[in-house]
Amino acid sequence: MAEQDVQRNGHLADVIHPTRSPVADIYLGRQPILDRGGALAGYELLFRCSRTGTANVADADEASAQVLENTLGSFGMSAILNGHPGYINVGAGLLMSNALEAVPTDGFVLEILEDVEFDDAVIARCYALHAAGYRLALDDVSPHRPVPDAVLGAIEIVKIELTCTPAAQLPALVGRFTRAGKTVLAEKVETREDFEHAAMLGCELFQGYFFARPEVLASRKSCGSRAPLLRLLTVLNAEPDLQELEETLKANPDIVLQVFRLANAAGSGARESVRTLREAIGRVGTTQLTRWVQLLLYAQGSDVPLRANALVQLVGTRARFMELTAHRIASRQTSCEDLAANAYLTGMLSLAHVALKMDGAELLEQLRIGTIIRGAIERHEGQLGGLLTCAVAAETHDEPALDAVACRWPVLDRATIAELGISAAQWVAQQCG
Repeated sequence: MAEQDVQRNGHLADVIHPTRSPVADIYLGRQPILDRGGALAGYELLFRCSRTGTANVADADEASAQVLENTLGSFGMSAILNGHPGYINVGAGLLMSNALEAVPTDGFVLEILEDVEFDDAVIARCYALHAAGYRLALDDVSPHRPVPDAVLGAIEIVKIELTCTPAAQLPALVGRFTRAGKTVLAEKVETREDFEHAAMLGCELFQGYFFARPEVLASRKSCGSRAPLLRLLTVLNAEPDLQELEETLKANPDIVLQVFRLANAAGSGARESVRTLREAIGRVGTTQLTRWVQLLLYAQGSDVPLRANALVQLVGTRARFMELTAHRIASRQTSCEDLAANAYLTGMLSLAHVALKMDGAELLEQLRIGTIIRGAIERHEGQLGGLLTCAVAAETHDEPALDAVACRWPVLDRATIAELGISAAQWVAQQCG
């Protein structure tokens, strides 16, 4: 759809240029960790979604990725940590994924959450991270959490949760880890008596309400910064080698997490989940990955989920509709797959310049889009331009334009267009669900 199409349909203009602030509030929890003498020894960094300190964590890996993004990007390590280590919660998914390689080895301690089970693969991963220079800690250790001796060689810090450890069992628990040469951190220290008792038993670090509750830091970030996504999409459009694609993805930790989710969903019948980014890329495939990034490009900066984002639904349905119509008109041609792939890309990019508020020619040049697709988007030229005209006509119920499409391609009669429109909408709902 060209700019004039948007102007002609005011309701679409509201979708593409929603009334919302160009900046958003972001929050980060920070709780100090102290040594025996009361000196600051680090901070635990916590996911927060409001100034009041609420967390509402539905996915531990997503929360950790958000904490890392805010610390490294929006706030900055120096402003948040001031040279002290930052403790970050790490669940099983993030622990086993290559997304962790986007985290600097210096400046952070990776706290392995209490629900991570130490099978052979997890233990091997811990040693690999340790060898790569990462500092690992065990979070929320208590008598109820099995910690095999085999993993301790990769662990530097053990956090013992006082409120879940009976006083009679605390000496043996602390002693086990101090004898193994580990630094023991007493967490949930709520009284002076808790602190003095833990220190007497050999704990070196302390964290809890007795010292300080987590403070909530607030900042502002721009909504709609799409530069990393544009860079990734540019690389994908250039048919990159696997190494280049891996390196580009690692600069986008939140996208890496989604790649692993897509990979594991695609292989739900497989016996094992993917464990490396390279495996994930191979299972998802560059076509699916490109399509996902294209949808994210339209959703970036919006607080609305993909499944409820009207612009994402519109663009995704248009692209899929054009792909399906391309298959119909090219069914007897050897170029069917190429035409369908180009039709999908044409539909996906046809609103990009409006959504990004960029000059259309500049954006298409930046993304290295070829002259045929550019002609289709800018001037509705050729077969792709005709399919784009068909898609826009179906969206706007432009009867004369639909009649012209049927004259050009009799296979695209009104009933077929309606059928393909429904199929396209259903497909997008599945992709975003």
